[in-house]
Amino acid sequence: MSQSSRLQRLLIATDLSIRAEHAFNRAVQLALQNNAKLTVLHVIPDELEPTFSEALKEQARKALESLVAQAIAKGELQVEIAIKGGLDREQIMKQVAQAAAHGETSVEVRIEPGSIYDIINETAAAIGADLVICGVHHKLIIGDEWLGSTIDRVLRFGNRPVLVVKKPAEKAYEKILVGTDFSEQAAEALRFAFAAFPSANFTLVNAFESSLPGFLKGAEASSQAIDKRLDELRQFSETVLARTKADFGIADPKVEHIVREGDALAVLQQLVEERDIDLTVVGTHGRTGLRRAILGSVSESAIAKLPCDVLATRPQIK
Repeated sequence: MSQSSRLQRLLIATDLSIRAEHAFNRAVQLALQNNAKLTVLHVIPDELEPTFSEALKEQARKALESLVAQAIAKGELQVEIAIKGGLDREQIMKQVAQAAAHGETSVEVRIEPGSIYDIINETAAAIGADLVICGVHHKLIIGDEWLGSTIDRVLRFGNRPVLVVKKPAEKAYEKILVGTDFSEQAAEALRFAFAAFPSANFTLVNAFESSLPGFLKGAEASSQAIDKRLDELRQFSETVLARTKADFGIADPKVEHIVREGDALAVLQQLVEERDIDLTVVGTHGRTGLRRAILGSVSESAIAKLPCDVLATRPQIK
């Protein structure tokens, strides 16, 4: 079976700030790597006065079109210069833009007024985005809680995987950490990671706390429990991989399995540092109603506190 890309339609949400630059560059890298269609979205807040909103919309469109043209030109020119060297910059940019519009990688620019997280989620649903990509925006952390950010709300009220980019996109993701609790949501996160990044090296981890009721006590009992969990983790991984291979035709990736005692976030933080992780992937549990507003999940804490990029998957509405 030939390999098919899990990332065929990408949405990058940008506020055109300097801090959003890493996310935009990562989105372009993923689009080029996967021959994916990339939609670049900038949202004009709906509380602005209409005349001011229209002026900002036009300025944002010009800025985005320039940003997109420069990024695509840079990527394509690594090939084009060798063949078409000597063309002036204006002509090169024009030809690259034409090639991008008709080639395997296409870029769509959208400017929409409205509530930022609503528009992001609505646009993601409308275009069938496989992944929503965001930069690190304003956030407020009180204790262990992460409050009020756009990413927070996109994750809570959307149903698409969200990639939060914190680091420069200097290379493709090579070292990926996936946290799991053996749930269906964790299986979806691992399946997405295998399919989206088939060439990466994976570290799959299950964290446990020995203080949980009914957990075996003593060194020997703890060792037995860890061995049992390791077997379960390998079986879990093999089951998910078999499904992913059947659906996407990927080859067997390199996977390391780790069971470690401790708080889930603390264990993730340890491994990110120990393994020099590029990307951490976590699954979130689908919630409705008031439960959707509950803070403190591992995914939200990971996005707020881990130094690497973080991808959070959600159960998709069928």
